[in-house]
Amino acid sequence: MNAVAGLVCRRATRADLARLVELLADDELGRSREATGDDDPAYERAYTAIDADRNKLLLVGELEARLIAMLQLTFVRDLSRRGAWQLVALVAAAIVAAAVPFALPAQTRLPQPKPITRTWNCTNGRVVLVNYHPRRLLEPAWLTYLGNRIEVARKRVDSGIAATSADGKVNWREKGNSAELEFEGLLDQPLHCELKSGK
Repeated sequence: MNAVAGLVCRRATRADLARLVELLADDELGRSREATGDDDPAYERAYTAIDADRNKLLLVGELEARLIAMLQLTFVRDLSRRGAWQLVALVAAAIVAAAVPFALPAQTRLPQPKPITRTWNCTNGRVVLVNYHPRRLLEPAWLTYLGNRIEVARKRVDSGIAATSADGKVNWREKGNSAELEFEGLLDQPLHCELKSGK
């Protein structure tokens, strides 16, 4: 596989921690699992333990002075091969920013996740469509109700996922398979919706 031009690999520092957490949260699973923006001390403790362990190495990748990847390596002592050391790359901690445009040869390029659309059935018999990219948190999402397609910004909140239009007139909140829509000018009160089975 060809190297990415300009990519710099180095050991992670404590100053990288906030950005590393952002990378971990930069997909659908990560947004429900990680805690960004609140200086959670759990990440500080984990980094301190990893950095102090001589059998662990946390690497980062920088492209054009921006941290875009991380990889955690662990060296494990094996009983076989006369007690040889084995290098393990933790897949769970091998992350590349979703928006990075890698210029890899076609035969080595990994398939990129595509935007998905979820269908929600509402109590008034109407349907809400939510279209978003599962790995690109900073890209806009789109909510469609009664033919009105509105751009919204999604973010993770304690109760699930929240999405709001730029003018604040459309608010969407998801929690599991349930959701609530507020749409100024179209709805007099919040509308309850349920995720369509299989979507």
